[in-house]
Amino acid sequence: MLASSIIPIQIAALSLSILLASRQEGEHSVIAPVSVQSPAKLGLSLYERYGGSEKLRLPQALADGKRITFQDIDEILDFFENAEIDQEKPGWGNQQYPSVDWIRWLLMGGDKSWQWANTVKELARDIDEKLIGE
Repeated sequence: MLASSIIPIQIAALSLSILLASRQEGEHSVIAPVSVQSPAKLGLSLYERYGGSEKLRLPQALADGKRITFQDIDEILDFFENAEIDQEKPGWGNQQYPSVDWIRWLLMGGDKSWQWANTVKELARDIDEKLIGE
């Protein structure tokens, strides 16, 4: 129980350190944690296996652990806030016969991505407030 409650704090701390480092470099970008990269990799694999041929920049960046911008963070949050996803459809969580909604969800990093993107956005807002207040 204790270990599982520490993980979100560790993810937030890691995101914060990356955020601070990127701000010092002037890049303003972050790298998704492995808990976001893994679902994105699975989503890309399923997408390609079932006929997807378009290059998907943001899911590929998430899967590869590349830096993503705060505009990308907003895109992730926008997806989770506005996508009409039905987790009750047949195929949700089924790698053999996946639903389109599940593949879309995975491409954006799955459940952990929503939590991570919110944390990064909140941390960025807090940092900006503290920097402006100094």
